Amino acid sequence: MTAAAEDDSSVVAQNAPPIRIRTMFARFWPDTRPFRGRMLLSLLLVPVGPALATGSVYLFKVLVDDVLTPHDYQLFLPIALAYVGFAVVGGLVSFIDEYLTAWVGEKFVTSLRVRMFAHLQRLSVGWFERRQVGDLISRLTGDIATIEQLVLTGVNMALTYAFQVIFFAGAMFLLNWHLTLTSFVAAPAFLLLSRAFSRRIQAASRERRRRSGSITAVAEENLGNIPLVQAYDRADHEVERFATENRAAFSAQMLAIRLEALFGPFSSIVECIGVLAVTGVAVYELAQGAITLGGLLAFLAYLSQLYGPVQGFAGLSNTLFAASAGAERIIEVLDEQP
Repeated sequence: MTAAAEDDSSVVAQNAPPIRIRTMFARFWPDTRPFRGRMLLSLLLVPVGPALATGSVYLFKVLVDDVLTPHDYQLFLPIALAYVGFAVVGGLVSFIDEYLTAWVGEKFVTSLRVRMFAHLQRLSVGWFERRQVGDLISRLTGDIATIEQLVLTGVNMALTYAFQVIFFAGAMFLLNWHLTLTSFVAAPAFLLLSRAFSRRIQAASRERRRRSGSITAVAEENLGNIPLVQAYDRADHEVERFATENRAAFSAQMLAIRLEALFGPFSSIVECIGVLAVTGVAVYELAQGAITLGGLLAFLAYLSQLYGPVQGFAGLSNTLFAASAGAERIIEVLDEQP
């Protein structure tokens, strides 16, 4: 077992009560109200990238079927200019989208951090006597930052993945619907794999956030009482106490990393099986003349990009469950009545 299995009586910071992700999202979504104008503009730019990527891949089909195969190079210059145009527009849209997303995210974190700090000013002295100041500082800094991943980055990434799936799958259906149906065989496996990992990652992340708060609490308590520690010759005891919390944090961190690291290889195996299945059907379709060489190459390009967002959806759920551990700790403090 890991640090979670150690004697909880030695843990400085306790776990916050578990809360459903839907409840967390509803709780913090009103905090985005002052920034929703720029947030909406950022979200409107989300489908542009997948649309340009879809068009670029289709240009590759045209290049193979209408230029390289028949050795007719009249279309080469228009296709090349179109590639350059897609690249320029895509780069500009990507810059604006990333800047707006970062601006909204940082403003959200700043606003929420100030709101929590103001809430702490109104709580009773007795409540602070039952809490470790170091753990509260950890919540005020690190845990609040994770909420941005839950409320803002999570929404942006989910929409990006959704538009990628829609555009790429739509183009694949236009090229060959038999191959497209075959390519969807691996999608349920991604979802099942994500479900198997997400709960474990959430538990490990919850323990990791708790141990992080414990380290900060021990350090703050010790450094704030250095004269007493030295006067009573407790330095060695305090060092061992700090080292114990760090060892527990290390165990919790390594458990979370192991789970996150295992998810990648398992996803790659599922993706490999899906690609091989599609390739087998594709060879048959090409032999029957149901698809051109350029169409097949474009289809495989769409397929390679399609599994990215499908796998991204699965990984995003794991990220959200990990971020929820920090949100639980913030909600616990905000629910305290002055």
